[in-house]
Amino acid sequence: MRPTQVCLVLSMVLVSAASAQRPDDPLVVDSGLVVRAWVGSVAARGRLLMPMHVATDSVAYCRFPGPPCVAPVQPHQVGWFHPREFDHLDVQVGTKARHGAWVGAVSGGLVIGGLAAAFSGFCEYRCPSDTEVLFKGLVGGGLVGGLVGALIGSGFPRFERRF
Repeated sequence: MRPTQVCLVLSMVLVSAASAQRPDDPLVVDSGLVVRAWVGSVAARGRLLMPMHVATDSVAYCRFPGPPCVAPVQPHQVGWFHPREFDHLDVQVGTKARHGAWVGAVSGGLVIGGLAAAFSGFCEYRCPSDTEVLFKGLVGGGLVGGLVGALIGSGFPRFERRF
């Protein structure tokens, strides 16, 4: 494999959160974060306008997705969470790009690799070995599928339960 291919594969595999990217206190939710508050099976989603702790009575949020809350804030843009009323709170911590990349890499590799192996029998002149065709199809399909899966997955938010 070429060095660029090795770097691309390693950059997809070695993605993980560093210790500086994790919150110090998981029971404190900072202002500006997108959250989902669940009451039964109904979720209210918004961007917090003030920090929230376990002992907080109520906290203001700007409805999300929607127009941004800019000063002066209009009453119809702001909602209130009452932490004692909801079942649990989820905080948005990124996107599902990594999950999409894995799904795309596996499915793309299997589909393209399988098609390459199936059609390699039609070659009549200067044909590569079946193993080489299968390997190139698996790797090429995995890379393309992983890239497409990461792009699709980046459009879906990933939430983590805090309370």
